[in-house]
Amino acid sequence: MCEARAVPADWPRVIGALVGAGMFAGLSVTIGLWAGFAWAFAGFFFVIALAIVTIVGLPLYLAAAALGRVYGRTAAIAGLTAGVSIAMLLFPASALLAAAFGGCGAASGLVFFAILRWPLPSRARRSMVVGAILALSAAAFAASWAAQDHSCHNPVWYGRGIAPSTQFRIDLPPGAWRKVAAELERFARANRWSLRIDAAYSADHPWLAISACRADGTDIQLYRGPDDDRFDISVYQPQGGDSWEPPMRDLHARMRAKWPGAIDYLDALGAPTRPPPGWLTERSPASS
Repeated sequence: MCEARAVPADWPRVIGALVGAGMFAGLSVTIGLWAGFAWAFAGFFFVIALAIVTIVGLPLYLAAAALGRVYGRTAAIAGLTAGVSIAMLLFPASALLAAAFGGCGAASGLVFFAILRWPLPSRARRSMVVGAILALSAAAFAASWAAQDHSCHNPVWYGRGIAPSTQFRIDLPPGAWRKVAAELERFARANRWSLRIDAAYSADHPWLAISACRADGTDIQLYRGPDDDRFDISVYQPQGGDSWEPPMRDLHARMRAKWPGAIDYLDALGAPTRPPPGWLTERSPASS
């Protein structure tokens, strides 16, 4: 495969090769995460991979075609270079991710080349294959979209942005998780918010993850992992605005009344801040 003859330009086949390579890269990322939730993001990974394959791979293919050098080796090298470059831009300190992205890119380049070389007897048959690839991609994207959590408990897909507006921590031992969870449950009931408990402390699942949210998108999440020494409380506001402040002040007041002196404050990036942060001071009436 590495030294096959050059492949002439055939745009239906090229489009199919781009989509096929993008699908392969997207599925590789999904499987590589090795977690069930990753399949809900398969469509997103596919779109991003297809964009990268098209933006990076298509110009390289056109340049190689102009030089008559469309070979498996050049396709693999181009994919490897693209994968490593993207990894270095996103994760400059991780050699492992650079190798993983590079390997995925090289394999995607070979998939692209294999589709280009796939022997088909007629242009009509090639168009049918391209249509089948596009239909399969659309079906995979629709399935992943349907698998997503479209409720207010998922700020990643509910609105714009995934960063928390602010955070604070409660310095308590792990055994206090029932009391902390109960306080958040009382807050959710008092405000008629939706409550979801994804995991709780046990021998098999030594972490606590609770989400309390309202229909407009505001989501307050409580989390403590097996290696964490405190309970983290973060608020997300995917719909924009500052209507998160009154409920966050309410929850903070409940927690501080219950455990005075146990609370530390963090900024949106998780860095410690000096209390009291600005959101604790009510500046003007806000809708809740």
